[in-house]
Amino acid sequence: MSYINQSYNTTSKYSIEPSNKTEQLLFNKIRDYKNGWAKINETQREFRIGVEPNCNGEMTKNIVHHQKTADEMIAFIKKYNIQKFSLETINTDYEYSNKLQIENDEYDELAKQILLRE
Repeated sequence: MSYINQSYNTTSKYSIEPSNKTEQLLFNKIRDYKNGWAKINETQREFRIGVEPNCNGEMTKNIVHHQKTADEMIAFIKKYNIQKFSLETINTDYEYSNKLQIENDEYDELAKQILLRE
């Protein structure tokens, strides 16, 4: 016997859909979390994509993947016409990531576009 509950809808339709995995992660943090990207001060927010050490203290640094992610973040910035931003690599013993920071006013405009539903 099979049971299908047709009244349960697990998907939402937004007016903008992401074009790659990095963009999907950037969108999800805005769409799925009440506070969105991390606030780093009163004027900026940031989002990081990267790796941290495993339980043995080892960190796998994939330079090709890291560069691809950075390129996709730059494409995202251009696509959504974000003017006030910084993109940098964090390379410490505790983290290897791309860090994107944007001004709050740019973030608010971006969130309005991304959260708009059809």
